[in-house]
Amino acid sequence: MTFSGDSVTPNGELIEVAVGQRIELDVTADAPGEIHVHSSPEQEFEYDKGSSTIAVAPITAPGRVEVESHTLEKTLFTLQAQ
Repeated sequence: MTFSGDSVTPNGELIEVAVGQRIELDVTADAPGEIHVHSSPEQEFEYDKGSSTIAVAPITAPGRVEVESHTLEKTLFTLQAQ
């Protein structure tokens, strides 16, 4: 994902993943920030300016999990675990 000012890509997309699948987020950002994954248990990650990789714990049950930016106060995308 790419953060640039108040813009982010992806923005509001639905992304399908398998239950138990390894999930990594490649982040490129022009400023530090925080991502919140509404899984069970919930996960929070900080990222720095520049490029970084965030390892998200696998989703353990089918369903939708929202991933949001606390910095931008918006939903980045939703993981659909099947």
